[in-house]
Amino acid sequence: MKPASRRNDGRADRRQNRASAPNALPGAAGADIANVEGGGIEIEIPARTDYVSLVRLVVAEVAALESSLEPERIDDLRVAVSEAATNAVQAHIRSGCTHSVRVSCCCIDGAVSVRVDDEGPGFDADSLMKAAPPVENPARLGHESGMGLLLIRHLADEVIIDSSSAGTKLRLLFRTSRPSGSR
Repeated sequence: MKPASRRNDGRADRRQNRASAPNALPGAAGADIANVEGGGIEIEIPARTDYVSLVRLVVAEVAALESSLEPERIDDLRVAVSEAATNAVQAHIRSGCTHSVRVSCCCIDGAVSVRVDDEGPGFDADSLMKAAPPVENPARLGHESGMGLLLIRHLADEVIIDSSSAGTKLRLLFRTSRPSGSR
């Protein structure tokens, strides 16, 4: 663990408590939260939408404690992770998959890397993005799916999607500073 000197707002104390008692987190019953080598976390949740808020909370807290991301970027991270976890849970529900959705988060050189893995049926990201009208087009209101992925791609600095019939692995990277000309 990092020294507790970086912030003097009680976050370091909360980090120590959560690392030793992960199920003390609100809504953590039924989820498996573990520290991973290199200072990150991995969480496995049942394929239920009520666990998405737990994932969002845990990933945002790791980012706040272990990275130098600005608060606005952590907000972007929360939204992107929420969308990714929701998509993974929905894929499991639609396919009848009873396995857990896995989310990992680690901080490397101040950047935050998040991975969301599911065992749903997979999808073709490019086809999904082309199927719906552009966001500016009012006809877009008739297309509910695909907005989450569009939002994720807009908020994250890098998005890598590896999807097949065996499931989807979505990797997100949030850097401490956005490249010039972004957003």
